[in-house]
Amino acid sequence: MSFTDQQKAALAADLDRRKVKQREAGNFKVSYIEGWHAIAEANRIFGFDAWSSETVLLQAVVAKEASWERWKKGERGVKETVHGHVVTYIAKVRVSVAGIFREGTGSGHGKDVDLGTAHESAIKEAETDARKRALMTFGNPFGLALYDKAQENVSTNVPDAMADDTEKGAAPTTPAAAIKPIAPLEDRPAAPSKPTTSQRAIAASRKPAEQRPAPETYKTMARKQTSAEAAKKLLEGDSVIPGLITIATDLAAGEKSVEDLESQITHWGSVYGQLKERLTDTEDFNSVQKSFRSLRKALTEEAAIRAKAA
Repeated sequence: MSFTDQQKAALAADLDRRKVKQREAGNFKVSYIEGWHAIAEANRIFGFDAWSSETVLLQAVVAKEASWERWKKGERGVKETVHGHVVTYIAKVRVSVAGIFREGTGSGHGKDVDLGTAHESAIKEAETDARKRALMTFGNPFGLALYDKAQENVSTNVPDAMADDTEKGAAPTTPAAAIKPIAPLEDRPAAPSKPTTSQRAIAASRKPAEQRPAPETYKTMARKQTSAEAAKKLLEGDSVIPGLITIATDLAAGEKSVEDLESQITHWGSVYGQLKERLTDTEDFNSVQKSFRSLRKALTEEAAIRAKAA
């Protein structure tokens, strides 16, 4: 199904310079349109119920601990060093309009002292960036004109089809009849055979409450991941529990002295103390704590026996 003449004219129209923003990117300034504006233009040109977007790829490519400086709250001119997390995601979003599918990729970055918040910020930014790139392929109103260095299709004489009162944060005052979508209802495409994200959300909302599991937030998932990683460090590889088992083996074979044993117990106890704070999951915490206490108790008793024998 093709676009109407009105839609084709809207897609070919110049981009309103009042909608263009700029940000610093190294030594250059980059022009862009905001994510909310791209969605508003899609609603205006295609119709509120005639287009959809779906995230088909979302992947974390960077997730690491980092330190940075920031201005200290309540103390003017004073900086402080904070320790937190830096996260980067890449995303691919597919936009569907009248049987036409376009895809765009984007990236997002998050930096926060809270790991969950860093993940959430990066995911939102990556999805917004990818959606804008997918919509951009439809025409100038979605930012295509900004890819021309001369920006010949960016104009200050574009009639504000959405009215000034729809600027971000302002309450709309335009009459409802003035913001009807361009495409008439009879020209709208039939619902795709594959449910869209919105359709799946509506279907899920109609299920009885007891059948719907409580949704996990990005913060919850991130904290569970951190807890699982800490438990793995404690229970596997060259770490606390394996380290104590090695000491026990060497002690039984007579290859460790009491002094070596006490030193190793102190060392692994320190490592355990640092990592156990990350065990936010109850099952992880109980498993590690039980193993550590049992081993340390046995080794301490063995050290006492060896000391008396000596």
